[in-house]
Amino acid sequence: MPKVELSVSSQFCILLVVQVLVSVAIIGTITYMNQSRIIPGPIQPDNGKNSQPSIGNYQLLIQNADGRGSQAHGQDGKANPLGQNLKHFKDIVNSQIQKRPTRDDQTEATVKTDAPPRSNKFVILTSVNAEFVDIAENWLESLRRLGIRYNITMVAEDQDTFKYFSIRANREFRVLYQKQYAFNFTRRYGPVMMYQELIRRRTVYIRTLLEQGNDVLLVDVDTVWIKNPVDLILKEYALYDIWLAQGYENHIPCPCFMYMKSTSEVVAMVREWVKRLENQRGRSLESDQVALTKVLPLFPDIPIQKMSFEKFPTGKHYFDRAWLALHTKEVYVAHGNHLGRHDGKKKKLKEFGLWMLNY
Repeated sequence: MPKVELSVSSQFCILLVVQVLVSVAIIGTITYMNQSRIIPGPIQPDNGKNSQPSIGNYQLLIQNADGRGSQAHGQDGKANPLGQNLKHFKDIVNSQIQKRPTRDDQTEATVKTDAPPRSNKFVILTSVNAEFVDIAENWLESLRRLGIRYNITMVAEDQDTFKYFSIRANREFRVLYQKQYAFNFTRRYGPVMMYQELIRRRTVYIRTLLEQGNDVLLVDVDTVWIKNPVDLILKEYALYDIWLAQGYENHIPCPCFMYMKSTSEVVAMVREWVKRLENQRGRSLESDQVALTKVLPLFPDIPIQKMSFEKFPTGKHYFDRAWLALHTKEVYVAHGNHLGRHDGKKKKLKEFGLWMLNY
């Protein structure tokens, strides 16, 4: 075989290409490590049982949500049709979420209510918009560190949030987006009323899932799970149909953590809850919490377990160091409510060692 000799210039070009490839690989590795690094929090790590969560470009998401980024376009040059051509939310969840087992194979079979559902037979439901993406990531990380693998359905309230989370959607983590879901809530503008509209809309999602035979655990994303609260429910599953955290002064129900069985009475209660919120008019609108307070007494036959206030404290109490010193070992879920908007919540979570992300 004839010996091939390369010119000096050819050797230099090959060496340069190799150096560039090595540099790109090193930079890519460093970037990935920086993006996926998690700041240790007070919750014990899971010893590598689960993979690190993928952390997307949060700043780009915020830019797009604020209108400062470029608009996404499809291959035909038109605006991205995500959400525009989706069916109603009920059709979406019907095709993606398994129904809980029934007593028999009849269409109108009664859902079992005496035995705990398997972990993949109930839905943890939450909703999030662009402002609270990093708060939601922090909540998901608290679940990951506990090794929790339940079904989670996250409803994205805007297209950028949907694109951000849907990248890593799988059988256990579903991300849904419905731009124009049919409901009659009176629309208001301004940050406070927009937030209330987001929260009030969740009742429609709950109703849809319950009507399809799914148990639903409604949670807020501005929480951190320190212990697995579902364990408390499964231990007494046959005794109650609703498990409900308590809000201000330990006597007002807080739907920030609310487990609902798919029973006829619970479905009827949620329908009444939605109806009350839909019929709100005028300048003063009830929150979902106030409406729930008015609706629950109409259904006295529903067995309800009021969750211990020490296990599910409000933000006003948990982030009071004097209160926390007395109840640290009892807390299951820390809630960032009563702390203002996004920045106030994030600041307190960091201050108390509950912020688990590196941004």
